[in-house]
Amino acid sequence: TNKDVLECNQNGVMGHLVYDADSIEIWNSPKKNSEDGWIGIFNRTPDANQITLTAEDLGLDMAKKYNLENIWEESQVSTLDFSINPNGVVFINYSKQ
Repeated sequence: TNKDVLECNQNGVMGHLVYDADSIEIWNSPKKNSEDGWIGIFNRTPDANQITLTAEDLGLDMAKKYNLENIWEESQVSTLDFSINPNGVVFINYSKQ
């Protein structure tokens, strides 16, 4: 029932794997006809995982600036340091500034 999840699901653009290391997968799904989109950071382990990422790890254009929002926490992302629950996901909405 989350509006962002529903919008991502109904977007009609297939996400693509942009990062796969140390049991962390990152998928980037751009919005149709836009420079905005969604990012899922998946912890594929039964243990909590702490990770520091770069914009490039997230599949974002390093030459552009983005606003990032953690969809589950309904908060702005100010750093790219994430604590991910066991078998959990951080779901981010990104929009170009």
